[in-house]
Amino acid sequence: MARLLVLTDPRELVRELAAATRHGNEGQFLVHEAIRKALPAHEQAEELWERATGEYRKALRDVAAHLDALTARPAASGEETVHLLWFWSGPSGWGTLVVEDGWSWERAERFLSRTAIAHALLTAGRLHAPGVRRHSGPAPDPVRDRRGADCPPPATS
Repeated sequence: MARLLVLTDPRELVRELAAATRHGNEGQFLVHEAIRKALPAHEQAEELWERATGEYRKALRDVAAHLDALTARPAASGEETVHLLWFWSGPSGWGTLVVEDGWSWERAERFLSRTAIAHALLTAGRLHAPGVRRHSGPAPDPVRDRRGADCPPPATS
């Protein structure tokens, strides 16, 4: 995951994250499934799950901080970005698509990557181009941006 933290294009970062988490989930699938199935009967289920996923979550936390630094306006708070990456890239998301719904790992990777990128674009505005610093001025006005700079505001009655 450390190689992701040097990427400067948010879209590439999300695509590479999807590929890396696919590789991890695909390679550790049987282990994750065994742990997940044992959780209801395990005396220390929370501790077991934390041990199994703690490093994974930490890596996603680091990627989320880097992704937020690359976006014009982060789509969410830093903690929420971590939660969203866990939703898209954690074992449950992969399990739902691949195990429960019968998708191929490749199809799930493409979908999860596109979904995360679309969310960032729709909720945070434009993503920065590589090497461009975050905007430090006031947030753009989405209504004005849709009307165009030369269009007058709508008439009020």
